[in-house]
Amino acid sequence: MTFSFGKRKIQKVQYTYMLPIPVDWVRNMKLNKGDSLKIEMTSDNRLLISPIPQARQDSEGTGAPNTV
Repeated sequence: MTFSFGKRKIQKVQYTYMLPIPVDWVRNMKLNKGDSLKIEMTSDNRLLISPIPQARQDSEGTGAPNTV
């Protein structure tokens, strides 16, 4: 399945650059607010964006170090 979303403009918010993700893609991937995405750069400098399965997100937690 191929989607074409046209152009997207990069936005700068404080010290971060952001790129809006199309709502249709998010819905098709069955993602919700707070879900995680994996972003990889290929050898030809393209970006691949993939959803991280919910079970894996749950096991990874927030990425914060464990404290005792």
